Amino acid sequence: MIIHRALVAAFFLPAIILAQSSPAPKNDIITAAKMRADLEFLSGDGFRGRLTDTPENALALEWVKGRFQWLGLKPMGAMGTYFLPYDLSIGALAAGNELTVTIGGAASRYNLSTGFYPHRYSASTTATADVAFAHFGIRAPALGYDDLAGGVRAELAG
Repeated sequence: MIIHRALVAAFFLPAIILAQSSPAPKNDIITAAKMRADLEFLSGDGFRGRLTDTPENALALEWVKGRFQWLGLKPMGAMGTYFLPYDLSIGALAAGNELTVTIGGAASRYNLSTGFYPHRYSASTTATADVAFAHFGIRAPALGYDDLAGGVRAELAG
């Protein structure tokens, strides 16, 4: 049994060591300086954030594809491509986004230029209701802090 293990080790050990010491293709050309240059190029102002389905994103994708080809990486999958299809819902804020808060007959209007920024998936609606002031609603008993201590006071809409 010991001789059998010794023979297996003598046969497989050199192959395992050689496999681990073989560099990846073109690995020697990947350096920290080149990676930094690539990162700074792709994150530069010219790509304008690389939003989905924009010319800047298409350019970044072609650049990445070129790098993959340069490194000798082969396309994968049934489609034989470097990229996988995906669906992404994109919303945009329309003009006229506004929040009006009326207290005691005095109206305050908030919009995109004054700090009101709804989520892109928010529905458009109108509502009238009392408002409860609760700060952030933080309760941290271990720190002796509770936004809701003493109850929540209602601010009546005018």
